Amino acid sequence: NRVGGISTLGIDPSTSAPLLPVVFLVDFTDRPQHKAATEFTPLFFGTGPQDRSVATYWDEVSYGNLTLTGSSADIMGWNRPGTGGFTSSVTLYSDLVDPVSGLNRSNFEQLLSDLVAFLDLDPTIDFSIYDADGDGVVDSAVFVHAGWGAEDSGDPANDIYSQTIFLSTPINVDGVQIRDVIIVPEEKFYNDPEFLSTGTGVDNGNEDLVG
Repeated sequence: NRVGGISTLGIDPSTSAPLLPVVFLVDFTDRPQHKAATEFTPLFFGTGPQDRSVATYWDEVSYGNLTLTGSSADIMGWNRPGTGGFTSSVTLYSDLVDPVSGLNRSNFEQLLSDLVAFLDLDPTIDFSIYDADGDGVVDSAVFVHAGWGAEDSGDPANDIYSQTIFLSTPINVDGVQIRDVIIVPEEKFYNDPEFLSTGTGVDNGNEDLVG
């Protein structure tokens, strides 16, 4: 359901468990990150009165009925393909670019699958905790790539568009599936440091909730 290009809430927040998203941070040799990974914890999960976070945004627009939870342990990265044991046939940001469709879906799905397999090698990571409602599907997966998005730069020949995609082949891990993922950039082309507080969101397994 979309109103003015924005997805409306696809769940009844008054009867839903708190949402715990898993957030993947990925950068590349041809698109290195600029923000420290620690900056994303308050940006997604901050709950203070001065925090302009994803959590406080959804608390406000749902009138306190939708709770987004999480901590630094749920911010996974930065991860760079080809380094630190993270192997993939997709190693460059440019491999994800498609000026016609806005994203090279095949390469993106390969990269995400390889990333999840790499992270799953860590015995402290259990993807099943991201299935709060117990339906066997990760409730919310967010892929944050270094740099900015084509929707902001206006340059789809060099940047990818932010979007939610439904994977052609779900990723099976720790007894649950990742079926869809929200793709957002690390920053805005025009350097707005607070873009994520209203520019991204969470996913309930059916609809992306984008502010």
